[in-house]
Amino acid sequence: MYAVLDVETTGGSPNKERIIEIAIIKTDGDKILDRYESLVNPEKNIPPFVSQLTGISNEMVEQAPLFEAIAEKIESFTKGCTIVAHNAHFDYGFLKNEFKYIGSYYDRYRICTVKLTQRAYPGLVGYSLDKLAAHFNIDHKDKHRALGDTVATTKLFHILLQQSNPEILAQFMHKGYIHRPPEVAIEDKIIGDVPEATGLLSFYSEAGEMLYVFRSYNLYTRITDMLFYFNPDTHKGNMLKIAKSIKYTVTGSEILSQILEITTIHENKPSYNKKNYGLRLVELKIVRDKNGYDIICLESSKKIMNNGITYFSNYFEGNAILGKLIKMHRLCPNLTKGIRKISTCDYFEKDLCNGACEGKEDAANYNRRLAKVLKKLNYKIDNFVLVDDGPEFHLATLLVIKNSRFFGYKVIEKKQLETDDIDYTDGLTMLKYHPAIDQEIKKYMAKNKALQIIALNTH
Repeated sequence: MYAVLDVETTGGSPNKERIIEIAIIKTDGDKILDRYESLVNPEKNIPPFVSQLTGISNEMVEQAPLFEAIAEKIESFTKGCTIVAHNAHFDYGFLKNEFKYIGSYYDRYRICTVKLTQRAYPGLVGYSLDKLAAHFNIDHKDKHRALGDTVATTKLFHILLQQSNPEILAQFMHKGYIHRPPEVAIEDKIIGDVPEATGLLSFYSEAGEMLYVFRSYNLYTRITDMLFYFNPDTHKGNMLKIAKSIKYTVTGSEILSQILEITTIHENKPSYNKKNYGLRLVELKIVRDKNGYDIICLESSKKIMNNGITYFSNYFEGNAILGKLIKMHRLCPNLTKGIRKISTCDYFEKDLCNGACEGKEDAANYNRRLAKVLKKLNYKIDNFVLVDDGPEFHLATLLVIKNSRFFGYKVIEKKQLETDDIDYTDGLTMLKYHPAIDQEIKKYMAKNKALQIIALNTH
């Protein structure tokens, strides 16, 4: 028995976003037996682009049931069924996380119609639901609504069951099936034990050398995708051929997994990671020129001082970040040192800056604007604790920022956050500092504005 699933959501990350609509069709593989659909109150605003895509507004879900109210129905409706979805790790990931939010565990075997179609019909123009519907002459109504997409996916699944190579179907229908090419030595059981959780995973050679490390919000999906799309002639394919073992760490926190990826790659320099997070420390300085204008300078530095200076991992990173700020805020690209300059600057002619280097903007005004812009490089407060998901539902990850720099992290019971008796700096796991860590934390905070922030008293 199969339960074909589609969900509409407030965004793309199962760890951060919520379901706003769900539809499930029960089928025996030949005909539709039953169906279930419901709007869901996500307990957060639906972004305008999602409303525009789906037609689902905040007003429509305001009186809809919370997921907790329909969880038992979904559990019973899909009991004994294999979940089928188009891009299954997305829909199933959201469903699994909704159960996690209410303190429940949900687990079903699932089949992805994207992967099944790719294996059964290689070489098609595309594998989106729209393109496959057109290829197989499926009438796809109510696109980007849960029931409309579920009906189309059900029709596609029925066609695949009727027309595909029986051997390919047998593989996908076998619970626990992992597509592992013969060139890959890591055993199915080891791969099968990788959890569907956010974290970090590393591959090792027979001699114990770290070959490659990656982070993912779903480690199992990521590693099985690597095997599914295995190409022995690629850089990653060569790595998989010589890898003999793996190790993984579950973080639950996306940003902690990213921090651990940065430090792990920097310290171990795995030969198959293209980005090595090399550290050629560069510091940002402001120097006033003879005309009274403040000049942005990037200079090499041998060590990090705890005096509020902004550091970058290397000149390339500094150029990329500062160059973007210069363009966004109409600063002068020629009032810089250590940053790539424009040989024939036409910023003022194109109305891209205020003409400071030509004296069209006075020094006092330019310096005020520059100081305001450079504040964007720092955290809004110097000392705080960022609260994120933990490796298990009842745990939370605390990232401690001191003097505007990442200081360390710890994992605690969530219920401890309800008390005032927490020493946030006691028992921290300390990591070797790398400027890229703070850059990524700032991006993460900008993207996830609902994160809990606790001011840290350092006195």
